[in-house]
Amino acid sequence: MIYTERRCGRLATFAVRAPVGRLGIGAVLQRCWKVASSALPLARFLARGSGNGTLIATTANSQQPTANSHDDIGNRTYVDGPLSGTGDTTRTIYDAARQVVGVIGPDPDNSGSLKNSALRISYNLRGQQQKVERGTAEGQSDSAWAAFTAAERIDISFDAANRKNMEALRTGSASATTTHAVTQYSYFANNLSVSARWIKKEPNILTFQPW
Repeated sequence: MIYTERRCGRLATFAVRAPVGRLGIGAVLQRCWKVASSALPLARFLARGSGNGTLIATTANSQQPTANSHDDIGNRTYVDGPLSGTGDTTRTIYDAARQVVGVIGPDPDNSGSLKNSALRISYNLRGQQQKVERGTAEGQSDSAWAAFTAAERIDISFDAANRKNMEALRTGSASATTTHAVTQYSYFANNLSVSARWIKKEPNILTFQPW
């Protein structure tokens, strides 16, 4: 395969072509950049060829760009997928430390009654994920994110050496929590994982299962 790269201001083209004289499939990836000197791509286009420069096929997805939006410090905040319009846009939310604290998916039924799927992520002071919540939001605005509703969560705890020692799948509020499953982790003295085991919680029963 032959790889060529062509840069021209805000457009970069990466072409993969089959060797001359042989049948093959090549691909061309074009990226549009935010500014001429920026490292942040705004859109991508994909087309396929026979390998000799002749276009043989495109698809609905490749005919539309995947467009990215960034904040002032370079965090990718929105990704607009290949479908026409903004109905397949995903939003990513960051904290001051540039950690991903939330993801809000596209509207699943185009302004219908269904809500956007969303994740909310919490970290400890060492930057380790300590809680991941799955739920919904009524849109992708800041106010919709503030009103995020959790359906379930994974609580993660660590030992004194900052190693993950437990994950628990739970539902309910802090005052009325239901634990559905737990995974416990143990380690050798050299920090290599020894084992992990599932603890499946049923009504009044804990079932221990080896990993």
